[in-house]
Amino acid sequence: MRKLARTLLGGVMGLGLLAAPVLAQEKPKYGGTLEVGTVYVTLTALSFDPADWNWKLNHDTGNYLEQLFAADLSKSVRNGGKHPFYADAWLPTDAIRGELAESWEWKQNPLRVEVKLRKGVMFPEKPGVMAARELTADDVVFSWKRVQSPGSITKLDLGGIQDMRKVDAFTVDVETKAPFPLLLNNLMSFTIMSKAWCEANNAKEASDLQQKKENFANRNANGTGPFMLKSREVEDPVNLWVHRPLAYLFVAAIYRTSITPNQITFLALTVGTVAKALGASTTVI
Repeated sequence: MRKLARTLLGGVMGLGLLAAPVLAQEKPKYGGTLEVGTVYVTLTALSFDPADWNWKLNHDTGNYLEQLFAADLSKSVRNGGKHPFYADAWLPTDAIRGELAESWEWKQNPLRVEVKLRKGVMFPEKPGVMAARELTADDVVFSWKRVQSPGSITKLDLGGIQDMRKVDAFTVDVETKAPFPLLLNNLMSFTIMSKAWCEANNAKEASDLQQKKENFANRNANGTGPFMLKSREVEDPVNLWVHRPLAYLFVAAIYRTSITPNQITFLALTVGTVAKALGASTTVI
């Protein structure tokens, strides 16, 4: 299999060299689709509820949801910074940026942090359910309370938090039970859902897949992120995400999760089934 992979790679590289002059003459075009094999290419999206397991942000919910904090990749070694950004690694404070958080300040260091939210962040319209509306502190507090519901898996990451309180429309207080050095790191996996959307669709609490209890959020999605879920194919596990208007270059991205081992992932890349495979091992080459 490895010999076949090397042969295919050589052929593809040769074709790429022949096609390079032609590609160089083409002007970039907006729109189109991008097919991506995710880090866990064998794992289909059993649920779009972000409370169902801790790694969903990396796998699929990061397409349509955003969190309070994210890694500041402008500080990476590749970009001239000092941080290597290893997977699963703890990040120091200066390697973290606000995503939905515009700013934050420790008020009772290290037991309370005040978070100011960015204004103008919108949840998209869902016809017949809700009009487009701005994200506020109500959504943040609601999302935290939802994570505490019985079926939630992700509440384990936020176990050190005593309470989240609304201060005003765009300010939230986060109080910890004790000094919690991982607070900002763990809040990077805390995604914010629309309170109005969840309430309108009877999804105020997290689903409980272990007890086979589902709700509307398992098979439907809405968030402030760059993508909107357009369709889901269950038989061949493919999820079509469409970029929100004026958000990014591509109109749509298909996250295909039905590819299996590394060798097949590699072959899918060479023949063009997917354009990019995240986390594929180089040992197959």
